[in-house]
Amino acid sequence: MATKFNTTPPAAIEAPPLSPLATAFAALLTVLEEHVTAERDLAKVDAVDAAYQDKLDAADDAQDALYAELAAITALTPTCAEDVPLRRMTLILATLVREGTASAFRRYADCKPEFATYLAVPGEGTAALHVAHLLAAADRRISQMAGLPLYLQDGVSLEAETERDAELLAA
Repeated sequence: MATKFNTTPPAAIEAPPLSPLATAFAALLTVLEEHVTAERDLAKVDAVDAAYQDKLDAADDAQDALYAELAAITALTPTCAEDVPLRRMTLILATLVREGTASAFRRYADCKPEFATYLAVPGEGTAALHVAHLLAAADRRISQMAGLPLYLQDGVSLEAETERDAELLAA
C-alpha cells in the first residue's frame, strides 16, 4: 500500500498578482519571440521561393504586433516600484526597434553595465524576482534581435561593425 505525501512545501507562498504593466511586459516578450522567429524564417528563404511572400507577410505582421505592444506599454503608468525597471526596459526596446541598426544594438551592449543601475529591481520578494526574470528574458530577446538581418546596418553584422570601428580608431 502506498503512503500519501503532501508535495507542497510547508513554506510555499503564492506569487503576487502582476501589475498591468508587468502583465503587458510579459505579453511583449511573447510578441518579441514571434518577431524574432518570423524574421529568422524570412531570412531562410530566397526572394524567388514560393514561400517568400508568406514569410514576408508573417514578418510584417509580427513587426506590426511588436509596434502595437510597445505603444500599449509605453502608454501605461507604473503602479508599483517593480514596474519602473520594466518601463525603462520597454523604452530601451522601443529605441532599439525605432533605430533598427547594428550600431544601436552595439551601444546597448556597451552601455549594459550603466543600464544595470537603472534596471535594478527594488525589493527581494517574489514580485521582484519575477520582474528580474522578465528583464533577463528581455535582455536575451535583445541579443537575439541583434543578429537578425533586419537590424544589421547595411548588411554589416554587429561583430564586423565593431571590428571596423576598432580599426578606424587605431588608424
